[in-house]
This record gives sequence, structure tokens and C-alpha cells, in this order.
Amino acid sequence: MRLLAAEGLYDHLCDARSINCCVGLCLVPGKLQKQRSTIIKNSRHPVFNEDFFFDGLGPASARKLALRIKVVNKGSSLKRDTLLGEKELPLTSLLPFL
Repeated sequence: MRLLAAEGLYDHLCDARSINCCVGLCLVPGKLQKQRSTIIKNSRHPVFNEDFFFDGLGPASARKLALRIKVVNKGSSLKRDTLLGEKELPLTSLLPFL
């Protein structure tokens, strides 16, 4: 899967210095093969340009799985992470040849 960019995550009033955005990906059910993007700092429209690979999936197992995408603003050492958005997409919608 290729993660390009995110838009519309932050209000224009948000202080850009407090932005530390990253994306978490995993296959569900079971939270399999969890992966995370790099943290993009100080950008209201983060550009990731990262590729993620999920190994060992045959057509039968892929038909039963979904990709969970979670966008988070990473907190500092004293602040908690803030969930900005979350979405689950069946792999069959991303890989129509299954």
C-alpha cells in the first residue's frame, strides 16, 4: 500500500508547532502486521510518500481481512496522542482482482 498525503486534518487556527502527525496501519480482525509511518512535524497537510507491505496473504485470507488506517497527532512526553481519524477498508475494495 502506498501512503501519499493527508489533507484537512487540522484547523487553520491550530499552531503548526504542535503538529506531529503519523499514520498507523494494520490488518483486521486481529490487528495483524501493525506498521506506522514516520512522524511529519509542523505541517497541516503532511506528505508521507511511504510504501507499506503486508506479507503472507493468500487470496482466501485476503478476502476476509480489512485494512485499518488510523491517523494520530503524537503527543509530547506529557501529552497523550490525539486520534484525528480512523477508517477500515476491506482488502477486496482495494484489490479488486481478489
